[in-house]
Amino acid sequence: MTRHDVYKKIRALTNFGTTVTSKMSTIEQRYQSSIREMSAKEKVARSVELFNWSREFIGRQLRTENPTASEERLKLLVALRMYGSETGMKQLLDEMLANVPN
Repeated sequence: MTRHDVYKKIRALTNFGTTVTSKMSTIEQRYQSSIREMSAKEKVARSVELFNWSREFIGRQLRTENPTASEERLKLLVALRMYGSETGMKQLLDEMLANVPN
């Protein structure tokens, strides 16, 4: 049995393929359609909601990792996680963190 035959057999047994692809395609189409139907104001509001959710999610993760950190330190750690890939921002946040008690 060749590798190709094994792959075909696995695919048939697990029922992957066009069914999953079409469902994902349908979901993606509905999502894109709902985004297109939004006004500019709604799109901005959705972006703000997603940004805030992301920031809060990161904050919860960091709180778990740093249970004794002060609120000020936690805010800086969140900013570092979000913007630390930018060299200048990382340097600034590192300096600020050095001056904030745990």
